[in-house]
Formats: sequence, structure tokens, C-alpha cells
Amino acid sequence: GGLALGTTTFWRKGFYRNGLFPDNSEGDSEKRSFVTYGVKAGATYKINGRNYITANAAYLTRPPVARTVYVSPRTRDEAIPGLTTEKVFSGDVNYMVRAPRVKARATFFHASIADQVWARSYYHDEFRTFVNYTMQGVDQTHTGIELGVEAKASSTVVVNAVFTTGQYRYGSRPEARITRDNSTEILASDRTVYWENFRLGGMPQTAASAGIRYNDPAFWSVGVNGNFFADMYLDPNPDRRTAEAVANLVTDDPQWAQLLDQEKLDDGFTLDIFAMKSWMIQRKYRIALNLSVSNLLDNTDLVTGGFEQLRYESNDPDKFPAKYSYMYGRTYYAMLTFSF
Repeated sequence: GGLALGTTTFWRKGFYRNGLFPDNSEGDSEKRSFVTYGVKAGATYKINGRNYITANAAYLTRPPVARTVYVSPRTRDEAIPGLTTEKVFSGDVNYMVRAPRVKARATFFHASIADQVWARSYYHDEFRTFVNYTMQGVDQTHTGIELGVEAKASSTVVVNAVFTTGQYRYGSRPEARITRDNSTEILASDRTVYWENFRLGGMPQTAASAGIRYNDPAFWSVGVNGNFFADMYLDPNPDRRTAEAVANLVTDDPQWAQLLDQEKLDDGFTLDIFAMKSWMIQRKYRIALNLSVSNLLDNTDLVTGGFEQLRYESNDPDKFPAKYSYMYGRTYYAMLTFSF
């Protein structure tokens, strides 16, 4: 177990005076301080010499991320009102096996994060300036399981496999505030975002990997890993999930579903291979060569993440299409080391 207590102070420092905001753009801004604390505890139950059950829990607070605090950090010192610390709770329960030929772990985990600040900027075509979109009270929940096993099939062959699946969701209906970069005008405030139960984007929520490695007594090894990714989603645009976005639509309009539904990305598979060889010189120097090829099948069609643009048209959701990121193609890696 353990306890922690701390404080964080930050401020914005402007290096030039902006003509639009001459009184609050140059120099140091007001300093903002946040007192944070944390507590964690854990326990282990030993069933026997090879089987264990462990449990861990933690609660802590964190300061808001400094870059999200300011309405428009490029132009002025104005901060988001009503800032507070983030609250984090996490816990896990593990079952572990440590046998001579097999090591395995099964984990159930849960984490919740409350009172986050979310901030993004984008160019607004109509206003011809950057617009800042901030939300307060953004909550997340992460719940899932993890399984891992490593087994010695023989004195030279090792097999390993890992699997994880979970649900990583937004857990609140935050309030949004929209401002302009080039004026103090507030375009919208206290706009409710119906984000609850939407999935977090940018990560596979189900993943698995399995591999086999041959370790030769002559100090070389070779192996292969297969990797599977599933349940990946686009990061959602919060403003498309507001009453204002669908105000001029009815549920039968095709734009209704286009605006509100979250896109799920296709599942993907990659294959990696690796090899290692080492040499001893005069029993005191060691040379090691490591080689690997990632994404051996050159699967560049795998979409690994992406996001919906903050720019959108309610009556034409396809006008500003989503941005996607793709898996790198076949990648080679080599490393030669000399130890003494």
C-alpha cells in the first residue's frame, strides 16, 4: 500500500503581445495550483507454491492537463472556468500460475476517470478562424480481462499467447463551450454532449497475440508472432452528438444515423518474425545480432485508428470525411551490440 500527497502549479507565458488581446497575451498568466493525493493498496493470497491470487486498488486525483486549461493558448491567457482535479479509481484481481514449464496470468481490471477536460481546435470555414471546442466533466470507464501464458514445449521451444478484451467507453454527458481564437465571443456554452456509452477511439478494444520461439543451444534463436486486432472505433466528434446537431432533422432522415452512429473499423491481422545470434569472444566479450521483420505480410490496408473531423454539416455529414491512420508496411529492424 501507499499514500501520496502533492501539489501542481502551472501558468501560461506569452512571448509577444497580441494586438487583439493586448492586456492578457504577453507575460506570465495567473498561476493555478491543484492539490492532489492518492492511496493504493494490494493483497496476495498464496494458494500453494505455484498458484496465487492478488488484488490491487487505487484512488488518486490528478491536475488537469495544462494544455487543455486555456481557451486559446495561442492568443491569450483566458482559462476555462470551474477547473477541478481529475478523479481516478482503478482495481484489478489476478490469478497467477508459476509452474516449472508454464507461467500464466488471468486478470480482471476496472478503471474509471472522472472530471477530465477535453480540448480541441479546428478551422471554421464560415468564421475564417480557428475555433476552440472544450468540454468539462468528461468521464471514462475501462473494464476488461487479460490472459497470458508462456509454456516450454521442450527444452528449446517456447510458446506464448496473450489475449485482452474490454469495453472502453465515455461515461458522462459533459458540457461543451465553443469560442473563437480571434475574439472573446462565446459561440456556445453549457451545450450538453450525449457522449455516454460511446467507445473511445484510437485503440483496439480486443487484441490477441500468439507466438513460438526456438532457442538453440548454440546461442541463436528464431521465432514468429501473429497479432490480431478487433473492436476498433473512430474517435467521435462530440458536437455531432448534441441536440443542436439534429435540431433540423427527424429520425427517419438518413443524416440522423450518419451523424450519431459511431463507425467501427475492420478487424486486422499482422505477422512478425525475428531472429537472434550471439558470439562470445575470449570469454569476456559478447557480440549480439538481432533481426526482425514487422508486418511481414505487408498489410497496409489495416486501419489502426482515426477520428471524425470537428468540422461537419448536419445536412451533409460526408462533406468533411473522417481521417484514418493505416498500419505501416513491412518494416525491417537490425541491431548489433557489443558488450564487455
